[in-house]
Amino acid sequence: MSFSFQCSICGQVHEGMPSFGAAAPLNYYQIPVEEREARCALGSDDCVIDGNFFFVRGCIEIPVHGQDEAFNWGVWVSL
Repeated sequence: MSFSFQCSICGQVHEGMPSFGAAAPLNYYQIPVEEREARCALGSDDCVIDGNFFFVRGCIEIPVHGQDEAFNWGVWVSL
């Protein structure tokens, strides 16, 4: 079985196993949009909120029976 999907970032169709994840931790989205720039420092793999809450992003690779590629689930964890 071959997978193809439309990328939510670039809009192009890609072949292969899709991956899922959020661009920021849930806590980031709970900050009102107009306050985020002042209260949050969001990088591609890290996030600091109010100088007190620290998050990093990682990937959980889940093997899929019959597929060469693993399914990747992007997760944010607090430190």
